Amino acid sequence: MKLFVFLILAFLTFPLQSQTWAPPTKIFPEFYRVEVHSMTIDHLGNIWFIALQSDRIVARYYNGNQWSRIDTIFSPDWGFWNYSDVDREGKIWVVCDEYGFTPLARYYEHNIGWSDVMAIPNAQADIRLTVDSIGRVWVSSTILTRYFEVSSLYYENGRWSEPIPVSNQMNGDCCNFGLTTDRNGTLWSAWALHHGFADSIYLSTNSGTNWSQPYLGPPSSATTNFHIYGLDLFPTSDGKIWVAWLENTWDIKNLGWRLYSSYRDTTGLWTNPVLIYSESNTKFVEDGLNRLWLIHSCSSYVRSLIWDGNGWSMPAIIDTGNAYLASAIYDRYRNRIWAIWFKGDSSYMSYTQINDIAEEKPITEFSCPPFEIYPNPAKLYFTIRLPQTADRKMIKMFDVSGKLVREIASPPKADRNDNGREVKISLKGINPGIYFLRLGKETKKLLVVK
Repeated sequence: MKLFVFLILAFLTFPLQSQTWAPPTKIFPEFYRVEVHSMTIDHLGNIWFIALQSDRIVARYYNGNQWSRIDTIFSPDWGFWNYSDVDREGKIWVVCDEYGFTPLARYYEHNIGWSDVMAIPNAQADIRLTVDSIGRVWVSSTILTRYFEVSSLYYENGRWSEPIPVSNQMNGDCCNFGLTTDRNGTLWSAWALHHGFADSIYLSTNSGTNWSQPYLGPPSSATTNFHIYGLDLFPTSDGKIWVAWLENTWDIKNLGWRLYSSYRDTTGLWTNPVLIYSESNTKFVEDGLNRLWLIHSCSSYVRSLIWDGNGWSMPAIIDTGNAYLASAIYDRYRNRIWAIWFKGDSSYMSYTQINDIAEEKPITEFSCPPFEIYPNPAKLYFTIRLPQTADRKMIKMFDVSGKLVREIASPPKADRNDNGREVKISLKGINPGIYFLRLGKETKKLLVVK
C-alpha cells in the first residue's frame, strides 16, 4: 500500500521524461570483491574506474571495446574513499584518504605508467580534487583540529604548495564535501558547518590563490533540530552553482534523512530547497545539451532525473537491489551519461545515450578522409584542412576537462579547391596544453606549446 501511494505521489510530483539506460555491466571480474568509488574520462576517451578492493585501491579503464589490466595503485592497508580527475597534460590523478591519516596521491601518464605514491602534506579527511584553469591540481580536506576546519593546497611544478585556509576558523565543525572549477576558471569550495541544533552550508570562491570570506549557502528546509550532510557541488554552463545535501530532523515527526537540491543564480540568490527523496547518495551531471541530470541511489534503486528549469523529471530506474551510487559523468566522446555503483561485493556501470544532440551527428554519411590539422604541436596558429565533400559544420575546440574553449566555423564549399578547404586559426589567448578539435564524430588532438 505504501509503495502504491509513493508511486501515485511521484507521478503527480514529477513531469514525465523519457530516459533509457543500458543493462548494468560488471566493471571488475567476479572474483574481485570491490566497491567502485570514482570515475573519470581521459583525453583519449578512455573511461577510468577507481575502486576499493579489501584494503587496497585498484584501477582499470575501458576504451569502448576492451578493458585494460587491473592495477593496484595504493598498497595494502591503505585507502578508504578516493577521487579522480584529469589535468591539462592528460594525466589521470587519483587521491585517497583514510579518515584521520595522511591522504595519498598518484597520477597515470600514458606511455609511461603510474607515478610514485605521494603523501599530500597538510591534508587529512574528506578529501576532494579538482584542476584549475591554468593546470594546477587542487585538493581540499577537513583538518581535524579543535574545531574541524577546511583547508586546501595545490600541486604545481612537482611540489605541493603550503596549506591555504578555506573556512577561516568558523565557530563550529566544518566538514568538507565539495571542490570544483566552473567554466570561468573560478574555484568553488563547499562544506557543512555543524553548530548547535541548526547546521548550515557555506561556500567560498578562489580566482587566483586565496579564498574569499565564507558566505552562507542554500537555505535549509527546517529552522531547528536538524543536521546537514553535504553531497555534491556542481557548476553549470549557464552560471548556476548547484548543491545537493541530506537533511535529518530529530523532532517528533522523525522524518529521517531527506535529499534536497538548490542552486545559486547569477545574481547570487539561492532558490528554495526542492525535496527529491529520502536517504540517498547523489551526483550532478550536465550533458551536451546543457541539461542538468541528477543521478542518485535511494532505498533499493539507482535512479536518474532531469531538471527542466522548474522541477525534476519523473525518475528513471537504472538498477535495483540495494545498489549504492558511487559516481556519474558525461562522456563527450560518445554523448553518454555514465553511472557507476556497487551492491554486495560487485561494482556495476550503465549509460544512457544522448541521441538528440543534433550538432554532434554527421549531417551525411560520407566516406572521405577525415579532417587534418597542422602544424601539430602548434605555437602561434594552426590550420584545419577539411575534405572537399565535407558538409559545412561548426568545429568545436575542447580542453582536457571537457570545457568548450572555441567554436570555429568551417569555410563554405564555394571556397574549396583541389586540396579541400582550409581555415587558419590563431592561438592568441589559448594556454599551452592538450586540446581536442571535434567535427561531427571525428576528433583530433592538438598540442599547444609556448
